[in-house]
Amino acid sequence: MPPTTAAARTSTPEKPIATRGRRRNGCQRRRGNRRGNRRGIDAGIDAGIDAGIDAGRPGVVGLDTPCGQGPGSTLFRFGFHTGSTSPRIDVWDPTCSYAPFSACSVAYFGSGTSSVMSGSAVLVTTSSATVRVRYSVAGLSFSRATLYVQARSYSTSSSTNVAAWSPIYGGKTFGPVDNDFTYDWYAVDWSDSLSPSDSPSLTAIELNASGGSGSLALRNVELCLEP
Repeated sequence: MPPTTAAARTSTPEKPIATRGRRRNGCQRRRGNRRGNRRGIDAGIDAGIDAGIDAGRPGVVGLDTPCGQGPGSTLFRFGFHTGSTSPRIDVWDPTCSYAPFSACSVAYFGSGTSSVMSGSAVLVTTSSATVRVRYSVAGLSFSRATLYVQARSYSTSSSTNVAAWSPIYGGKTFGPVDNDFTYDWYAVDWSDSLSPSDSPSLTAIELNASGGSGSLALRNVELCLEP
């Protein structure tokens, strides 16, 4: 299960899909006249149970993609591992249409932002190099939000942290982000930094490094909502 606190992080470097345990409590298998029939009936019952469990909790109405790193639905997911500072948009379901350099987009600004690690990430620093995502949640209904960041410290000698900032609610710092060669996922509870009533013109997240090496190799970002 993915972390939901600022200090927590997931343990795998790539995108795991949340799964649920399977139970058969309260289910009785029917008897067949022959062993083959019985196995077929059991398989059908098991498939029905598993299908119901795998369907999981309902997502947020209006969002079509299950969250890749935890429960709920993906509002947006983008990455920077195509050898460019231009983002690769994997999922974009905010209640505004994506357009580069608009009020509904992903952009970088400041000096020092560059493609690093053989094009596998984009570099952000404590202040001079920033990635900003602008979006809208107007019209959506949700009770919880979690921000996931896949990154590593750009320095091989010291770690750093992720700084995420909202123009409306202020910032949060989470990590620490390791200084090894693995891109790990880190998560922070964003529930008190996002509301369906937020003004679309001010709904944004800016990402920087914080402390330590002061430089962060940013690979993927995902924001998930739960009903």
